[in-house]
Amino acid sequence: MKCPVCKAELVRAGESAYETLSEHVCDPNNTDRTKKPRFKCPNRCYPRRVFFGIEGGVYVPPTWIQKHILWALGIYGWVKSPKVEDAILDY
Repeated sequence: MKCPVCKAELVRAGESAYETLSEHVCDPNNTDRTKKPRFKCPNRCYPRRVFFGIEGGVYVPPTWIQKHILWALGIYGWVKSPKVEDAILDY
């Protein structure tokens, strides 16, 4: 997989528990998230919290402010995450 900005090969950056698009379509009510590899751009084209999944999908976890303060104020959905394109698959 390659970064959509700089076209560099993505490097493995640990594991996270997340749901891929195909998992969500096949079983949308599943709450058991297994840890899967996550990938990041070696050139740091995106903020640290942004990562790419095993199928090339991009994940932008909410910041601490989005998660706690904005949720408490009831305006969580009003603040948008940065727009990031999916990884370039090279199979």
